[in-house]
Amino acid sequence: MLDRRYVARTDAQGFYSFAQVAAGPHELELIQDNLPLPWSSAGAASQRTEVRVRDTVSVDFPVQKER
Repeated sequence: MLDRRYVARTDAQGFYSFAQVAAGPHELELIQDNLPLPWSSAGAASQRTEVRVRDTVSVDFPVQKER
């Protein structure tokens, strides 16, 4: 979730994107309840990032498969 307003789903490889994000600070949040079982978050569930004009930013959320 981007800035608690926009939602994106991952593709089969776990990639996601938000098109046309305004420059400036943003917060990305991993909604753990939406992870398929048996996966869970292996780190922080939210991350802040800065988007610069005409730039691409990559943010990763580590997940792990529960045993």
